[in-house]
Amino acid sequence: MQEGGAAIYFVLIALISLAAVRLSKSHRRWERYQPTVLYMILCSMLYYFLVGGQLLWEYTPVFWVTHWGAELLLSFVVFPCTVLLFLDRLPHGGKLRLARYLLYWALVYMLAEQAAVQLHFIRYHRGWSFTWSVFFVCTMFPVLYLHHRRPLAAYAVSVCLIVFYMVWFRIPFPVFR
Repeated sequence: MQEGGAAIYFVLIALISLAAVRLSKSHRRWERYQPTVLYMILCSMLYYFLVGGQLLWEYTPVFWVTHWGAELLLSFVVFPCTVLLFLDRLPHGGKLRLARYLLYWALVYMLAEQAAVQLHFIRYHRGWSFTWSVFFVCTMFPVLYLHHRRPLAAYAVSVCLIVFYMVWFRIPFPVFR
């Protein structure tokens, strides 16, 4: 499955994401969620700017899908679809319902990553692990929710998380390279 499997995996994830958005009709309300879509794309691209060549995770290149090809597919197709689906179905009526919803989305992302890990479509570097991905995803969805409600607060939290990750994984800030 390794040879060509990663290419198929990432394309399949993108197609499933697009189909889910289409079936849910979330795309009809894209303007409502556009700021958070752009925020998620920005965060994804900012990661690559900040870490330079010192990646914490890397997608296995095969055929025409390089690491960067997979990342672009995720950043510009899967992540926007995620935001549309996630925000369009936000539950109303209680923190427990919201917590379960956030956990559901974190679980979806963790299952997709676990499949990629098992199939060797993703490699970890510099001490990153699946456990760190779980932590990341469990913070990502609450921050997306926060961005939708209070963008400036989400930016502040994001800066704190970026600094934490860069210090913890000993990645020099671009200014000091």
